[in-house]
Amino acid sequence: MLQNLLTRRFDELGEGFAVHAIKKYEFKNSLQAVFETQNFSILLVRSGSLTIQFSDAVYKAGKNDLLLIPGKLSCRVIGMGNRFQFYLVSFSSVSALKSMYQGEAPHWLYFFIWNHPLKTSLASGDFTMLSLAYELMYNIFKNKQQGNFSAALWRLGFDIFLYELLAIYSVQNFNAMLPVRRNEDLAIRFFTVLSIHSRNRHNVKFYAGALCISSAHLNRILKEVTGMSAKRIIMEAVAADALILLKESKLTIAEIAEALEFDSISSFSSFFKKSTSVSPSEYRSKCP
Repeated sequence: MLQNLLTRRFDELGEGFAVHAIKKYEFKNSLQAVFETQNFSILLVRSGSLTIQFSDAVYKAGKNDLLLIPGKLSCRVIGMGNRFQFYLVSFSSVSALKSMYQGEAPHWLYFFIWNHPLKTSLASGDFTMLSLAYELMYNIFKNKQQGNFSAALWRLGFDIFLYELLAIYSVQNFNAMLPVRRNEDLAIRFFTVLSIHSRNRHNVKFYAGALCISSAHLNRILKEVTGMSAKRIIMEAVAADALILLKESKLTIAEIAEALEFDSISSFSSFFKKSTSVSPSEYRSKCP
């Protein structure tokens, strides 16, 4: 089951996120296949234990342990202890979260793009508060599946969840747990600048200049920290902005192309279709 949850492709389902509260899990003690995680996932162990391998490193998570699991990572479930129960929230990309925030996503959403796993043992108080946040999100998500969904309520639930995570991972402690502090800091600064300028600045040179480093150096840092090139991250942010404007604004497609600093409607349409597999007009026609 866990393998299925970690390999679920949201793009094929038309969704950007999922929340699970697994209170009964049966693990068959057989050789487990290696698979690749598809999304960023945050797993909290309620009871029992989980032994899981990412690339060449083996992690054992027990009750009250929190495990951040990046996407596109080689993985193998080795074993589980008795009565293994867990919470799991997964999302496909930062774009999926940015869309929820109507283009105003705080830069700390990019907290979740690190390309290596991270395990943390929580104090009982932190575990209790984060468990409540998971339960809130899970109940909201169940309503979504039943056709009774409030985007505002979901955002509130996710805000609570994020703030609990931030309380656990203070900037100082989070940086201390990561191996390359200087590069992590530069990556956060890059995303801060990107959150402000993504609609009108699409070239890597601008962001490198804002950080007083070369484009090549910025690209190397982002590759190391996130596994993605600077250009890809910028284009993902632009695509998220385009989705929001097409869905939420009354601007024409020509006006949106101009707002996002494209040379023409055709260049914007080509970019949008390459990013989403549909044209701007097709996407807008499907919006409720």
